[in-house]
Amino acid sequence: MSASPHEPSLSPEARWDSFWLPPGTEGNGLPAARWAQIVVVSHGDGARLLAAFRAAGIPARMALDRHLGGDAADTRVWVDPERYGDAENVLLREQPH
Repeated sequence: MSASPHEPSLSPEARWDSFWLPPGTEGNGLPAARWAQIVVVSHGDGARLLAAFRAAGIPARMALDRHLGGDAADTRVWVDPERYGDAENVLLREQPH
């Protein structure tokens, strides 16, 4: 059986990254099968959070909100829903306000 000519043959993780998340996302290098949005922050805070999530072993991705019809200065951050509780703890530690 061959792959459809209209859809690349990718791993399940890559399919989620390529087809579910908006264009222009950046990740922290850790794969996940699904993604859940956790916060909207400034782009600089998004990059810092990706690093903090990676240090905690939590898959995370971010995208500028302009790709989603929002404010160009905002960045949406997604995490693996299986690690959402852990991600909330990291978020509280990194974004105390």
